Amino acid sequence: MIEESLYKKIIHCMPICTVDIIFVDCVKKKILLGKRTNEPLKEVYYSIGGRLRKNEKFKNAACRIAKDELGVVLKSDKLVLGGVMDEQFSNSMFEDESLFSVNIFYYYRVNNQNKYTLDKQHSEISWFNYNDPTLHPNLQSKLQNISLIS
Repeated sequence: MIEESLYKKIIHCMPICTVDIIFVDCVKKKILLGKRTNEPLKEVYYSIGGRLRKNEKFKNAACRIAKDELGVVLKSDKLVLGGVMDEQFSNSMFEDESLFSVNIFYYYRVNNQNKYTLDKQHSEISWFNYNDPTLHPNLQSKLQNISLIS
């Protein structure tokens, strides 16, 4: 973990590299999203994800994050790269600091019957229609990329 005051300086000066996983049902009609408990996007359903650690491979980060945040063990060879995008948020975990991240995102097919164990970063999880117009614009962009590659 990075000490909080140092992390604040880092996000003030540079982008943060993040890795997200978009869990898609077997027939690709629904996605599983977590309701965030922290900023940015507090109380918003969003893809599961987190920071990339130094010297960590992208797929290893995705597997670690899925295990930490949902209690799910992924098979790295079944992760499909969805793309890379920049994400800009007007706030962050620090009230007076915006966040800019470079997000590498994967999708991963699961059945709707999996059991999940939530971490403290999510108050709940729920399945959403793949084309739900109320999804966050960043998620909609990610889903457009995914539909192009599958």
